[in-house]
Amino acid sequence: MNLNKIEQNILNLLILICSIFFLYISQNNYYGSDHDTFSQVDTFIRIIEEGKYYRSRTFGFPVSEILLGGSIFFLGDKITSLIIAIIFSLSIIIFFIAFKKIEKNNLNFKIFILLCFTNPILVFDNLNIIDYPISLFFFSLGCFFSVKKEYILMSIFFGICLGCRINFALFIIIYLVFCQKIQYQILFKNLFLIFFIGGLFYLPFLISINFSYNSFNEIKTLGGIRFDHSANLELGFAQISRFFYKIIFSFGLIPALVIMWISFKLFKDNEFQKIFRYKTEIIIILSNLLLFFLLPTKTAIISIVTIFVYLIITELSKKEYLYIIILFNIISFFISMNFININYRYSDPCKPKQAMNAKIQFYFDEGHIKKYLNKSYNNMKCSVIELPFNYGSKFLIKKNN
Repeated sequence: MNLNKIEQNILNLLILICSIFFLYISQNNYYGSDHDTFSQVDTFIRIIEEGKYYRSRTFGFPVSEILLGGSIFFLGDKITSLIIAIIFSLSIIIFFIAFKKIEKNNLNFKIFILLCFTNPILVFDNLNIIDYPISLFFFSLGCFFSVKKEYILMSIFFGICLGCRINFALFIIIYLVFCQKIQYQILFKNLFLIFFIGGLFYLPFLISINFSYNSFNEIKTLGGIRFDHSANLELGFAQISRFFYKIIFSFGLIPALVIMWISFKLFKDNEFQKIFRYKTEIIIILSNLLLFFLLPTKTAIISIVTIFVYLIITELSKKEYLYIIILFNIISFFISMNFININYRYSDPCKPKQAMNAKIQFYFDEGHIKKYLNKSYNNMKCSVIELPFNYGSKFLIKKNN
């Protein structure tokens, strides 16, 4: 057996282990660690029980409110979590197919899959029962059918993606303008269809406020972007620090340094021009970072950044560097390395997580698996009271006991 065959088999084994791990987590993550899960489920329950639509957040996230709420209500949390794990895995595969620049490279495909599957932040952010993995899935499908020149299907899935998270509109426009060589007439027709389909999902919100401009104007956030006109736009040190810290945190300290080294090597070896083959991916990355800069909260918001960075370095970097990233990704599941020590106002997991101060300090911490499962359990325990009693007693209180 030659070395290449051994390498392929090891990668196959690691992908299989990751898939089994996803199955395990999906059956033991207590609905996930994102507190917004329960508000979306509550929206669906109130439609069933009261016959009225109450948006979960801002404009509402109608597609995820219906899909997630309906799935949990009728199928239960374990099946829903399994579905989320499957569509996240499929999204990663579809993104590679839609954006690959090098044809018939089976090794690159497996390395890219492992880069994504072994990143604990990317994985756990998208194993939550929440709108982020659903948005990624429909966005990846839209990109896939665009490559196949199936523009009707592309428009349908991009439109559904907008119904999940409206901030994906920016990524869709960038993708169609820079990636696909579509005639302007066809481009505008597709954009109209996409926004028409996406806009239909927000009719319940518009009806619930009676199409009132004043109610619309009271909304302060949109898909993770804050636009409070009454507040001063202060991009202070704290916000900038949080922005860069969370980007590094989303990759991991050592992997982030390796990615910086890969970029430096490309520049040093006069190969940096190769990166311009990925102009669409880079523009989407920069636009996602811009949105995140305006409100650097959940790392799930920059999942596309992580995925597209991996897409680029998979094809431009030496395998040895990629394997180093995968190795440290795997280690961080069990023991994590941090470089910022943050003190929070409250130690009670049910109270708001408000940072008081932070200092640079390198230290080892418990692994991301333990952190995620503990946070998921606390999230469920603290959120039981927010759900209607009948539903809460049936699914949450029973699980809690």
